Amino acid sequence: MARKPVNQPRRGTSVRKPTADDFSAAAVQRWVLLETVQHPATILPAAGAVVAAVWNGAFGVTGGGLATTLGLVFISGASWIYNFFIRGEALAESRVQALLRDSAVGEEQELEELIQHCQRVKFAEGAKEAEEILAAYRRLCSFLDLNSAKEDSISAERLRSLARDTFREGVSLVKQALAMWNALSAVDVPLLERELAKWEKAQSQEKKQETSQRSTREQQIESYKKRLTSVAERKRELAEILAQLNELEGALERAYLESVNVIEQDSASLHKMGSAATQLERAVAAAKRVEDRLRDTGAKDEGADAMYLDASNREVK
Repeated sequence: MARKPVNQPRRGTSVRKPTADDFSAAAVQRWVLLETVQHPATILPAAGAVVAAVWNGAFGVTGGGLATTLGLVFISGASWIYNFFIRGEALAESRVQALLRDSAVGEEQELEELIQHCQRVKFAEGAKEAEEILAAYRRLCSFLDLNSAKEDSISAERLRSLARDTFREGVSLVKQALAMWNALSAVDVPLLERELAKWEKAQSQEKKQETSQRSTREQQIESYKKRLTSVAERKRELAEILAQLNELEGALERAYLESVNVIEQDSASLHKMGSAATQLERAVAAAKRVEDRLRDTGAKDEGADAMYLDASNREVK
């Protein structure tokens, strides 16, 4: 039996991305309880029992009225017991599957919003890499969904899970790249360079100034050099993120191309599926290393962004 697709976006609708709490056992159990209580076979007989009880209270209790009330109560209770205790596990599983579908859709919508943001701030490279990752991810997942009945189930599910990890890592890197682009876009690099040149020229022309004045000038020059170095480092980091995004997209694309032959169910195709999964694992691991290293670098350079952003917004006297 073909696996129900979980990655197709619902066009024209916005889906709330489930949180980790939504997947908790307690949250799922609460949903099952509410679902079984609100089931038509439970709630309609219960409502009928209430109406019958009111009727009996208003016009007097009769054997038929009492039997009707008790019968409806029994039907409602039996329905709830059947749905909650017997079908409860199946309902819980369907709830988890629905949450997974909403989560997948929410993640894709999140990346679509990031693409639009990139386009608004003229971050063309970021939008391009994000669009390519989204397209490659959808292509691979659509193939797996359409051919899931013909694939080796364990290998296919592993590949699907790794594709999801790859996509999530891509979303995380796009967020970092966009934040970095916004910071760099706010910096007037030519202004920083002009101010540095001005201070260096003043230093070379006035070497006989008092020590305190020379010290102040040297501090200003050093400050501007650090700001420009920080900008250059951020640009290198941005280029590295874009390169890593391209690697993730390439891994998804190769996984798709190599898994096309899986429908033949021969040893070579299954071997290639394993190869595709390995490539995705490596791509995700590499992207995480880059992300962790950039995060550590940012922590060590805390306050640098504020420093050079401030410099771009004022002239130094």
